[in-house]
Amino acid sequence: MYDLITSMKEEGDISGILDILLSDPDDFTRFLAVNALCEIGDPVLKDTLLIFLDDIDESIRSSAATGLGNIGDLSAVKPLITSLNDLSPLVRASSALALGKIPDSRAVDALINALNDIEPEVHAAAAEALGDIGDVRAFQPLIDNLSLQGDFYEDIRGASALSLGKLGDNRAVESLITALNDPLPYVRLRALISLGMIGDKKAVWHIIGILNDDIGNFRATAAEALGNIGDERGIDPLIKLLENDPDNSVKCACIQALGLIGNPIAVNSIINYVNDEDEEIRSRVILALGNMRVKSEIKTLINALNDLSEKVRFCATLGLGRMNDVEAIGPLVNIIKTDPLEGMISSAVLGLIEIDTTDATEIFLNYLNDQNPHIRFASASALGNIGDTRAVEPLINTLNDEEGGVREVSSISLGKIGDMRAKEPLINALNDPYDAVRNAAADALNQIEDRGI
Repeated sequence: MYDLITSMKEEGDISGILDILLSDPDDFTRFLAVNALCEIGDPVLKDTLLIFLDDIDESIRSSAATGLGNIGDLSAVKPLITSLNDLSPLVRASSALALGKIPDSRAVDALINALNDIEPEVHAAAAEALGDIGDVRAFQPLIDNLSLQGDFYEDIRGASALSLGKLGDNRAVESLITALNDPLPYVRLRALISLGMIGDKKAVWHIIGILNDDIGNFRATAAEALGNIGDERGIDPLIKLLENDPDNSVKCACIQALGLIGNPIAVNSIINYVNDEDEEIRSRVILALGNMRVKSEIKTLINALNDLSEKVRFCATLGLGRMNDVEAIGPLVNIIKTDPLEGMISSAVLGLIEIDTTDATEIFLNYLNDQNPHIRFASASALGNIGDTRAVEPLINTLNDEEGGVREVSSISLGKIGDMRAKEPLINALNDPYDAVRNAAADALNQIEDRGI
């Protein structure tokens, strides 16, 4: 029966799975069927899953709650709140996590109340859900959770620490710094992650201290946190760790962090790894150089377009875009025209769109007439980001492009530029056969009216 249900799930055979669920007396088979429906996640299943939220079998009730969370329909909020009082801890925990996925502020008070549940798995699930919802009412209860002592509360402290990071409230920083000394690694790691998420510079020296931790995962996470905070006090310790740590995952984290901090002083240390045998390290180097916008290294990124690793080539297209230099345009266009991989073409398009220097205006204007629709799309989008009024008439012309995507992005770009010359052509675009184009034209007209140009 497992193979049959799996096959039905892969084919999206909802009616077949429902027939099994409603007719088979075996509890495990029904459990498999409910799980399959949850993984399909079709909104049409909402009413069915609401029915099974009251099933006699706790595993089916739990799966139904999970499925409702995956679907995310607001009408499931009240039934899931009710299920927080289910006799089964499994169902209560699943319902809490499902409420976090929807999310709706109506669930906050009920989830705060669930922090008093006698079962730690429910308490921890409620703490996680409160972080996902992001309501400020959860702040103090989550802070209080961090002070619960003992291994019994490990999951609760860990979930609360991570949720405080999701809330992003600077008031949590001191408590999270204290949690860096928690006796349990699970809690310390999540407090470290959250300090990086919040990004308060008060935590910098505490995080730098963790760069010397015996556990590689802690060193890597500390490096990532320093990158997210972006404080230049982290540069020297990160360079030292990069040059001496034997763990490649730590090296990757250091390179990424130095790229995010963005000070070119770190370039000489990073560039040493551009030919590393590990493709992940090479990828991080290329992205870091792009983030730093060190123009002297643009040739390095162009050369990386020929790397044997698809991942490195992908990062090179994005890094070239972040360089924001006209020298990157030609190589990116060449990728679009010649690379056989759709993913590479898409990343090259994204790279072109990031180039918004006015020096690129004439180049993109010329590419608006290119035979390749990807290049026309990227050029039209980039011209909107640049905002040069020289692009108005050419973009008006591309409102008649044969590709709907090009017409859509041309409308968007005309709205960004905000020139009154585009008004009548955009009014005409309201009759375009594609909804996306019509919607983009309407939004662009509103932007022009708001600017009053």
